[in-house]
Amino acid sequence: MRNESISLLKKLVETPGPSGHEAVIQSVVREYMAPYCDTISTDVHGNLIGAIKPDATPRVMLSAHCDEVGLMVTHIDERGFAYCSAIGGVDPCVAAGQRVLVHTADGPVTGVVGRLPVHLMEKEAMDKAPRLHELWLDIGAATRDDAATRIEIGNPVTFDVGFKQLSDGLAVGRALDDRGGIFVMLESLRLLDRKNLNTSIFAVSTVQEEIGHRGAITSTFGIAPDIGIAVDVGPATDYPTADPRKIGDFRIGAGPVLHTGPNIHAGLGHLLMKTASSRNIHYQLRAEPRGTPTDANAIQLSRAGVATALVRIPCRYLHTPVEMLSLNDLENAANLLAAFIEQLNSDTLKPGEAKS
Repeated sequence: MRNESISLLKKLVETPGPSGHEAVIQSVVREYMAPYCDTISTDVHGNLIGAIKPDATPRVMLSAHCDEVGLMVTHIDERGFAYCSAIGGVDPCVAAGQRVLVHTADGPVTGVVGRLPVHLMEKEAMDKAPRLHELWLDIGAATRDDAATRIEIGNPVTFDVGFKQLSDGLAVGRALDDRGGIFVMLESLRLLDRKNLNTSIFAVSTVQEEIGHRGAITSTFGIAPDIGIAVDVGPATDYPTADPRKIGDFRIGAGPVLHTGPNIHAGLGHLLMKTASSRNIHYQLRAEPRGTPTDANAIQLSRAGVATALVRIPCRYLHTPVEMLSLNDLENAANLLAAFIEQLNSDTLKPGEAKS
């Protein structure tokens, strides 16, 4: 992977943006997206939309969500300890003992997630997972009034963890769900730059996916695309206790994951697989017998319906500060997405074009 691309991924991962608080990460996405788009705008919900040939048809929407899971301050007690609710799916076992950043109007405040140490626990408590309200944020404040000079109710909180490259082309960091997808979308725009496309492209960095695909719902309605492609990470099953019998055998480094099932337009799904094979891009196939837990579901069900496809990057340890994926998978997913888009035209969705 190019050094410039790795620097982009690092910046995306290390920029905070929990659901509902995406302005800072959107400014980073805008900076990289703008040179490749004819227009760029932000809608009332906060979705960032970069358009290429916006008046052309068919209208193709790319979607990757920029938000991440996190916490939100909901209570400060008389001793200055703060308590939080989850933004999205946060495992309290993972949160305990983490360094965090509380994001305030005056800048980030460093704290830690506290929990009773094993020395003071009752024996039966040691075998139980903590609940989130049993954990607290310690910012070093002495009283509620002291804490209130630094943080306030409603401040979002993210884990204070950066991006690291590992051996064998792997990388680890917070928020690779779905900054990995944002990266793939931005890289595909770079690869498509100055290409003679037969469609319009609306590249959307969506908000609030982790709390219900909310940004995809509103942006898809506003764009009214003919074709939608969501880009996200998805669970790998190549590590201890992950059971491939439940969803399939998905390995990091073995290629992007494509999908088949009712959430996927048969013709687009077939064209993605055909494109990957013709470019010698190895892919993994996941059967999805229902709507997927991704923006693809919201896109497909918008207005009178949208022909939808989904590209995912296998990722270990989702919704933790140590999400892990393969840089080669990211690169191959971007190459596949760009090659796929180059083939789209007004005949793509005609009856008989789809392989059912």
